[in-house]
Amino acid sequence: MTREQRAGQVRLMLRWPSRRNELKRVSQGPALDLFEVYELASVAFVHWSNEPHSTAAAIAEDYRLMLSEIEQDVAKHLAQGAMSNAR
Repeated sequence: MTREQRAGQVRLMLRWPSRRNELKRVSQGPALDLFEVYELASVAFVHWSNEPHSTAAAIAEDYRLMLSEIEQDVAKHLAQGAMSNAR
């Protein structure tokens, strides 16, 4: 797992404490890509949220929407059990 993947996984665990154990079990597969893009989008959202430029607010909003969509994808995978490793 890359640093970005792990960081995204941790962000999601903090976002969803009730799903922490499910997220913690993920160690391979397409979920890692979702964790990575979640981390990258989170960093970009924070960056643009703090920028004083006139277009920054719109860009930050785009990243916020992207984060929401990624969260929906992760939730869908968790509900289907597709992200959990076989025991």
